[in-house]
Amino acid sequence: MAHSPSSNTSPLTFLSLPREIRDAIYSITLCSSSPITVWKGECVYEPQFSTADPTEYDDSANRTYIWRRLIDQSAAISSLSALVTNLLFCTSIISQEAAEVFYKKNTFFFLGEHNWDPVLLWLQTIGAKNRNHLSSLAVDVYKPDQVWQRFNGERVQQLNGSTKEKIYPRSPHLGVRMRPFKYGLVDSINPAVQTIFQLLGQRTSTQQLKVAFNICDEYPGQGSIIEDGVQYPENGWHSMDLPNLVEKFRTIYAWGPGPFDAEPTFDVLWRGECHSLLWRKQDETVSRIVILDHLQNIENHGWEIDLQLMKEDASKWTPHDDSADIPTYTLRRKKLDEPLMGDDPNPYSGIFIRPGSEEADMEKVTGWYS
Repeated sequence: MAHSPSSNTSPLTFLSLPREIRDAIYSITLCSSSPITVWKGECVYEPQFSTADPTEYDDSANRTYIWRRLIDQSAAISSLSALVTNLLFCTSIISQEAAEVFYKKNTFFFLGEHNWDPVLLWLQTIGAKNRNHLSSLAVDVYKPDQVWQRFNGERVQQLNGSTKEKIYPRSPHLGVRMRPFKYGLVDSINPAVQTIFQLLGQRTSTQQLKVAFNICDEYPGQGSIIEDGVQYPENGWHSMDLPNLVEKFRTIYAWGPGPFDAEPTFDVLWRGECHSLLWRKQDETVSRIVILDHLQNIENHGWEIDLQLMKEDASKWTPHDDSADIPTYTLRRKKLDEPLMGDDPNPYSGIFIRPGSEEADMEKVTGWYS
């Protein structure tokens, strides 16, 4: 006589499965083979018209330009489309287990020109428990917006009106080399950067978080290669203030509450491509020696350099559109010298000094930009 199942037997549910099987299911359904785009955007310089019809203007009489940040909401949606994110909103147990795998096994990417606020907002939104699971962040880094520093330390818009962002105060972590201040263009760095690293430093996980900063324009401490006749040479300059502050915050926050000689809770690497003028100059081949000579300048500014796609000294690259042939590099900031000092202003600031201004009178004495 067949035995019928006992009426007291609990029904088989997802939580009846062993945890290792549930984790395997989470990995299949919540892990992406490519970085997950959290935020994507760009800054555009758009005209604003004083008349309703933008075709009705006389030259530029009724037209002004403003900076706007355009956010691509579809990028984040598309990045998650292949994942079963509903698991993150199931019962308390399932959502917690799923979140641990989701945040631990994916790389989260902030793509494009941000001002650090989106990174901070996301870290605050996901909460302390999920921040603790993070293992990999990738963030595009552009050179900070530039503002005009006056001789009294006050910061105002660039004199040509091209400042994009809110004007941020000088970081208290950056010492002053002289008073009165050296006037000129300086990098304006969002205090949100420090708060980001404060939050990352609160993690208690034994798994180290890898933070990759992808350098999207000129590399810090060197800037671009200024060619003769360049109309706006000041745009190629990039100070060391941002990487110096990042390293300062890493030394302050990365060791958490444990012993200082323990492994830091997070690490930071900077990655980029060698400047195009080094490998695509008038259709000539460029040797490894030339690139190394140029990158020596970066090392002199406090970087440890690891070059990729450069196998031997005699290697050469012929310029064409295959980006696989572009030498890339990974940078790690060397130990900071203390006290940490802010960089001098942009060396091309002199072209913005207005005749008759206090800075113009001081320039006659100091000759800083003469």
